[in-house]
Amino acid sequence: MRVVLFSVCLSLLSAGCVGSGCNNDDVTFDTCDAPGSAALATLTLERGDGSNTVIDDDQVVAFTYGGQGSPMIGVQLRMTGTVPRCLAQTSEIRGFDDELIEFDRFARTTYDQGDGTHTTKSIFLVMSEQHYGAFVRLVVTAGGMTVERHIYLDSDEVADATGPNAPDAPFPDAGLVDASLFDAAAGDATISDAAVDDAAPSP
Repeated sequence: MRVVLFSVCLSLLSAGCVGSGCNNDDVTFDTCDAPGSAALATLTLERGDGSNTVIDDDQVVAFTYGGQGSPMIGVQLRMTGTVPRCLAQTSEIRGFDDELIEFDRFARTTYDQGDGTHTTKSIFLVMSEQHYGAFVRLVVTAGGMTVERHIYLDSDEVADATGPNAPDAPFPDAGLVDASLFDAAAGDATISDAAVDDAAPSP
């Protein structure tokens, strides 16, 4: 029994799927088990796609897909101050009703970038299809600081509605496009109903 459990755990680790999340194939599951003392001066959230793009409020953040096809949100932490090699952190996706949707609470290895900042590798939070297009809270706590960003989760529908720059486009425009389509559909339904009501009965 122990041999079987060890084999299962080893398979999960090698696949990059363990605990709360599943990592992309080309990103190391970069955790550590002895977090040091941290006193951060700044904590910045960046997209976990290698672009080092800062995540701001009201942005659309594109999904990354893991080896098993799961949609994930990736976030990289960039910090200044006293940053240990192993950093205790909590990254959460929450609804505005404070529902905890997904989280990662593994301590993470940090890397000195040579410019006064330290970064983690991408932290991936596994989502599901029901979260496509959702407006959520991304909340990260580390080294005595908490940073919260309000973001829209990317989906194919959002990308189609906002054009080729969907990951950087403000989602509300896409929402208005969708809303107008629904309104138009409702309007067509009303016209059809009216046409039926006004139609003269057949002899």
